[in-house]
Amino acid sequence: MSAQSETRFRAAMIGTRYAETILKSQQNMILNESNKTEKERLRKKKANTEAEIRAAKMELKKMQRLKEMQIARLEIDKIQRTVEWNDALYVTREFEKLIGVRTCPVRSFTIVFSDSTWANSVRVF
Repeated sequence: MSAQSETRFRAAMIGTRYAETILKSQQNMILNESNKTEKERLRKKKANTEAEIRAAKMELKKMQRLKEMQIARLEIDKIQRTVEWNDALYVTREFEKLIGVRTCPVRSFTIVFSDSTWANSVRVF
């Protein structure tokens, strides 16, 4: 036997002797590689899920803000509907009616006293 064939023979003997160990090692290497890719895939999936959760929370907050703004607008509309803009003028005219004052369409107005001592009305300019 030559030296070269002797080394081949020894390599074959060692290979058969440790075949199970070599096979397990190769399987572990394959599993480690697949685990790495699996871990990477799971990491990406987790990141995507977290991003979706953040987006959903932001959307929920946005919807809540819009709802609060709509409620505030409705409340403002209610307030505006209950308060007349000419409310002061209306109250003044009602008061004048109660005390017996007649208003003229011009700038001056007439005060009429219903007391019998005042026979004539007083005119104010």
